[in-house]
Amino acid sequence: MHSVMRIRFGPLLGVLLFAFSPVTWSVNVAVGEHSFEHVTRQMIRAAWIGRINDVERFLRLGADPNGTDENGITALMRAAVGGHLHVAEYLLEAGARIDQVDDESRTALAWAASAGHVQTVEMLVTKGAAVQRADRDGDTPLMNAAYGGHGDVARFLLRHDRRVNYRNIKGDTALLYAMRARSQPIAMALLEAGADPRIANDAGEAALHYAAVDGNLEMMRALVAAGADVNVASAEGRTPLMWAALHRDAALVRLLIARGARVDARAGELDGGVSALILAAWTNNVPVMDILLGAGANPDLTDLYGETALIWAAGSGHADAVRRLVAAGADLKPHTPHGGTALEHARAAGFGDIVRILEEAAARAH
Repeated sequence: MHSVMRIRFGPLLGVLLFAFSPVTWSVNVAVGEHSFEHVTRQMIRAAWIGRINDVERFLRLGADPNGTDENGITALMRAAVGGHLHVAEYLLEAGARIDQVDDESRTALAWAASAGHVQTVEMLVTKGAAVQRADRDGDTPLMNAAYGGHGDVARFLLRHDRRVNYRNIKGDTALLYAMRARSQPIAMALLEAGADPRIANDAGEAALHYAAVDGNLEMMRALVAAGADVNVASAEGRTPLMWAALHRDAALVRLLIARGARVDARAGELDGGVSALILAAWTNNVPVMDILLGAGANPDLTDLYGETALIWAAGSGHADAVRRLVAAGADLKPHTPHGGTALEHARAAGFGDIVRILEEAAARAH
């Protein structure tokens, strides 16, 4: 067992410095093999909160400038993520390795970029930090900045890392991260730098999907102008047109159709093979239905379970959608293997107004 003592600075000046120190924790260090480790941990904490005087003090006590905590994180990394520029500079002067990595293979630059501290990022790059170094997930500092939506950092790093189409282990790019973060300025900067909007990640998600989900017409126009595939399907078979229909965005639906979106594309098995028209009918979005039907969407197209848009609308209680589909000439007779016709669905659910609409349509047909 090690004895414990309070650290003494020797001369009276050292005692006075200790007495008036801003450090709020007690510096009790076990004599022996763990002494320097304890002081190093205290230094890492001081760096995290930006206390440069205490960092200096702990270094004089023997703290290792490259020592780590239980996660492999160094004082330089803590200073970087906290945006403590002067602390980071001092640690580098004291011998901290600029590209040392933690247990996730992240460097101080990666930490600073993730937190959006542009001055710290600029200093680290100027002093030679590896701008293109990727962490364990394959993310670079530029991708870290894009993921966090930190525009100033991303624009600076773009001047030093032009690999805008670099992909991490899941196939994500900086552009996909920027779209996920809803950061249009970063996405626009990446497109101007040559980012390819056609790249999808391993889940099949492309930049256009995110723009459609967000209803961002301006971003969609920019992506399409840069060559985005309007019919790109995710791993579930979802297309941007389906997302636009689901989110009731008529302007996006018009844009996608004008650019060549297939109106009768169907989603994959996970989503039951639904189409954009089925989704519009399910949400009772008649304006979007008008656009889709006007572009040639088949009102009798079924999902994987044999259900048409009319059955979806009738079973959901959407009288307006039912009227629009009847007016478009939707077949009243399709019968699903497990639930009957649109009329039978409406009767079972007690939607009297829809029952009347369908019965009157059937009478006219005869």
